[in-house]
Amino acid sequence: MELPMPKEDPNKPKLPPDILEQERKALFERGSDFKPAHRSEIVGIDIVIERLGEAIHWLRHADYYTRHNARLEPGILFDGPPGTGKTLTARYVATESEAHFISVRDFPHNHAFMQDRDIAALFRLAREYYAANKKPVVLFWDEFEGSARDRGGHGASLEQIAAVSQLTSELDGVQGKNEGILMIGATNYGDSIDQALLRPGRLGLHIEFKAPDREGKKMLLDHYLQGRITSGEIDTDALSHLFRDNVTAAEIEEALMDAWRYAVRRSYDNDNPALEQKDLIEIFVSRMIGPPPSFTKFSHEDKLRVAVHEAGHGIAALVFGIPLKLITVRAGKATLGSTFTAQIHDHLGTIREYLADLRVGAGSLMAEKISGLGIGNGYQQDTRMITAKAIQLVDTQGQGDQSGLWNPLGIRDTRQYNFTPTISEGMLTKLDGDVQLIIDEALEDCHSLFVNKIGREHLIKIAGSLAEAETMTGPEFEEMVSQYVDLDGLRRRRWLLDNRG
Repeated sequence: MELPMPKEDPNKPKLPPDILEQERKALFERGSDFKPAHRSEIVGIDIVIERLGEAIHWLRHADYYTRHNARLEPGILFDGPPGTGKTLTARYVATESEAHFISVRDFPHNHAFMQDRDIAALFRLAREYYAANKKPVVLFWDEFEGSARDRGGHGASLEQIAAVSQLTSELDGVQGKNEGILMIGATNYGDSIDQALLRPGRLGLHIEFKAPDREGKKMLLDHYLQGRITSGEIDTDALSHLFRDNVTAAEIEEALMDAWRYAVRRSYDNDNPALEQKDLIEIFVSRMIGPPPSFTKFSHEDKLRVAVHEAGHGIAALVFGIPLKLITVRAGKATLGSTFTAQIHDHLGTIREYLADLRVGAGSLMAEKISGLGIGNGYQQDTRMITAKAIQLVDTQGQGDQSGLWNPLGIRDTRQYNFTPTISEGMLTKLDGDVQLIIDEALEDCHSLFVNKIGREHLIKIAGSLAEAETMTGPEFEEMVSQYVDLDGLRRRRWLLDNRG
């Protein structure tokens, strides 16, 4: 990844060498401003913490390891998107190891980025501090790519090449031993770091920070809710599904803060704020789907058509066994409504679950057909989704009578095997028949459900209740649907999927 070159600030005054050295020594004497971080504050990245356990023990007992000539990696690279916990984790390492914390960004230097002589001074002072105080030092280098960018990349200057070379020497300990010193480089651009720095013995421990999975989102919600005054039950499992896949911990915290701010404003007259689930739903849905269209007005019939579509998804989820988390007919930036169900990719999904999920998609199509209100805008999108899922079942899950080969359609992973899949027209026709059969069975099950078991009258009543409420949790929608249809009786149809999957 190509990064722009850091630019010098022509107005920044240059410090004389003696003043520069004095300020650098003063920084090491006092340390950087540092807020300790403890294990209880770090949520959803247990594997990361486990991997750092050895480094923390090495730092806390540096003398013991030195006496036995047991050296650990002198540096660690934290790589991941903003807001995923890199800085918090660095603070935790320093806290747990009882180390002297130095933020490299605080280290005085005269240029746009740390040059080779600045890096040499940084490590020299760190070694001197450890030798004098016998206290380990953590050098936390945020935005590490600024001085560690790939020397072979386009636009790398002679100064940056020299900086990387100096870094490799310092991490190797060529200029002196590095016992008791751990450098943590943090970056959002791991691909831009020079490979020479990433080999074992330098920044050999490479820890990737990712957006939390669905369980991690729930854990973060539970964590950020601690200490907040709440009213009524708050279903953090359901609420966790309202965040997109790549949401960060920082974004989840900010969303909850938005909801708390809303609750505080609402209680201004009585000075008794309490966070309710509806507050969280309001904020989270707004963040998920965006604000409603500014200049588009929807009639009652428009909203009812959207509610029919979403109710089709929701009813199919309840009947065919995909946990329903939340359903809304609130219009957003790119959607007129949304249905949130448990995500199969959160675990090793079974064939039965994939077949059921396909029927959740088909439920909206059949609901729209029998409603008599016309086909809505979501029909085409759901049709594409159903087709794609059916192809995946045939291609990667081995479903269908003719699918004797793994990946027969060559949809995935063909590049890594360096071949172009060949398949006869006859076999392609048979495989296409398998896909069509899976889709036909789904449509047939949904037709039987909505036409024979629910009927237009009940469907319109369900959609009307949904349109009036606008947003419902899964349990609320299930309770409402149960007033019109026998869900327990309808769920007996699940044996069809058990036989097929």
